Amino acid sequence: LLNKKLSGRLQLQRDKIKVAIYFQSGQLVFAACNLQDFRLGAYLVKCAVLSEADLLQLAKAGKDFELAKTLISAKRISSERAEQLQVRLVEDILCLALLWDDGTWDFDHRSQINEEVTFRIDAPALLLETARRLPAEVIGSRFRNPNEHFSPVAVQPNSINLSPTEGFLLSRIDAPVSFRDLSVMSGLAESELQRVLYSL
Repeated sequence: LLNKKLSGRLQLQRDKIKVAIYFQSGQLVFAACNLQDFRLGAYLVKCAVLSEADLLQLAKAGKDFELAKTLISAKRISSERAEQLQVRLVEDILCLALLWDDGTWDFDHRSQINEEVTFRIDAPALLLETARRLPAEVIGSRFRNPNEHFSPVAVQPNSINLSPTEGFLLSRIDAPVSFRDLSVMSGLAESELQRVLYSL
């Protein structure tokens, strides 16, 4: 989606849980989930920004974006704090979906987000952090071809904080290289090398 600069909605589903991820020109801009705990109101209660009583009074605010605008207008929360919480909520939703190892997906380029999103999601950093948390057996299943070669990306994101091991390995890849050669070069155990490569 990023390389092709596509816009639209990527819907992921696992059992009855649905996550909708919206892209604009290849950039991830927003995500929503059908679980009540991932609605903004419930999230604000969880973060102790609102009480249950407050949320009941604000029920008429409607959708999440409208709730945020209502709270800002009533000076219950600053616009900066509202953006911080919305970013955290979107990141939590994305972490939920990125840790799934099964499910279905569908991309609809005709479905666009109707609201103006003013905050930014650091997708590369989120992808890296999630990959670090995946079970070893899930990562291992992605390395089916022992002759596969790995190449560095043309432009590396500036915002990512690599671990020393990740940084060392990345600095050693300046041309296509096989898993076997990387294993010899790094001295890492197979499972650790797989995790680092998958994360990168």
